[in-house]
Amino acid sequence: MAGRIHIDLFTTLDGVAQAPGGPDEDTAGGFAFGGWQAPLIDATDGAQIGAGIEAMDALPVPVPVPVPGEMS
Repeated sequence: MAGRIHIDLFTTLDGVAQAPGGPDEDTAGGFAFGGWQAPLIDATDGAQIGAGIEAMDALPVPVPVPVPGEMS
């Protein structure tokens, strides 16, 4: 059987998706509510995230693409 792609998404009840980073994670367009999830994580969240990771067949890792003029 071929591997399946599972997508775990941190989503609010009103459908907003954002990674659980800090308050300065995504300030584009004046967004001031980054990092909302970090103070709310509990054992249930950890168990659900862990179960998703354990069910993975593989973890795709993005490869950085060099940008002309920014290459070292």
